[in-house]
Amino acid sequence: MAEPTDKQLKEYVAGLPDVYQYILKAYPSKQPNRQAGDGLTEDSIVDSFADIRDIYSIDEVSDALDQLVQRDFLKRQPSFRFFSPTELGERLIRVLTGSVPRSSKAAPPLPELAWN
Repeated sequence: MAEPTDKQLKEYVAGLPDVYQYILKAYPSKQPNRQAGDGLTEDSIVDSFADIRDIYSIDEVSDALDQLVQRDFLKRQPSFRFFSPTELGERLIRVLTGSVPRSSKAAPPLPELAWN
């Protein structure tokens, strides 16, 4: 699959139905300090926006999540309803929300052992 440009993603987002926007906005909403690829459970996504339950059934949200996986915006962890954005999904979230995940940082190295 060819990589879309940011302009193409902006055009795509403009036509994105609300259920997909709710799902994608849940990532920075639930985890403002998240790193790229950090995932959420389906329940966390649904709980992110109180009004999503008033508009969409859990089956509709599940179907939307599955469609985002099929289009390679999200990846589903095996045997869980846990979804992580792919690289393309991260770009889509950034275009939709303006949120950029923080870069992953390693912990500082441990000091050398003083007794060796």
